[in-house]
Amino acid sequence: MGKTNFSWDDLQLFLFVARAQGLAEASRKTGVSAPTLSRRMARLEQALGNKLFRRHARGYELTSRGRTLFGHAEDIEQRVLEAEDASLEKPEKEVVRISAGSWMSLYLIENMTALQQPNDPFRIALISTEHRLDIARREAVIGLRNQKPTGPSLAGRKLGLCSFAAYAAPGGRNGWIGVSVDTRSARWTRARFSDEILVEVSAPRNALDLARSGHGRVVLPCFIGDCETGLERITGPIEELEGEVWLVLNDGERRRTSARGVIDRLVALLAKDRQRFLGSIEPEQRTERTKIAISECEI
Repeated sequence: MGKTNFSWDDLQLFLFVARAQGLAEASRKTGVSAPTLSRRMARLEQALGNKLFRRHARGYELTSRGRTLFGHAEDIEQRVLEAEDASLEKPEKEVVRISAGSWMSLYLIENMTALQQPNDPFRIALISTEHRLDIARREAVIGLRNQKPTGPSLAGRKLGLCSFAAYAAPGGRNGWIGVSVDTRSARWTRARFSDEILVEVSAPRNALDLARSGHGRVVLPCFIGDCETGLERITGPIEELEGEVWLVLNDGERRRTSARGVIDRLVALLAKDRQRFLGSIEPEQRTERTKIAISECEI
């Protein structure tokens, strides 16, 4: 078949006439006069080389060729409508994936309004895991870690220090709650109190729930334990467990506007809560080695 000379506009008018089975109703719906519709249908038939309608007193009736074209035109119409709908959809927000351990994830959830605003052009995906995701391979955009990052494609900033202490519910059992994950606090508890562990759980958050219910003592980061109204601190900060808090990201991601915004908010949030992470102990009471250092490394 040779090239035909008609447009999508012609097909739209054809659909209106075919559905209305005449010119009067099609004219009312399209705003195109009946004589103009008649000329356009005749011109379409001429372009296609086939009669599309049988014209009689009752109106316009599709021929077999007209019914075939009607089916094709409806398919085209559906695709056009889908394309128009897609063009009206809001662009999908960029995802900023943050990887953190159980306790830091709990803290970030508590402070999510400080990290993400309703009109931000991105959304945060929080990945709570004790396993270290491969930020170099972009399994996460930002990671909150307890060690300085190593690797040529990683950038990092030390956000401060974190103290740990033992906590228990008033009147609770004297034994300890163990956690089977491989973290420093879990290893510390197992090494010193293995004979006094009353129950062991695989998820750190479960240990907190058990302690609040009075089922034993638990080692927690001070920024979690000190804020639990059902627990009281039963030791001072445990020096062996004091650790650093590092913000880690892929070096290639740090200039992205969305990632940059989240980084700035994380830095501000941790700076505001520096005493909470230290266990609410005044800096004057700590040695120079343990004082918090918010801006030690630049990203």
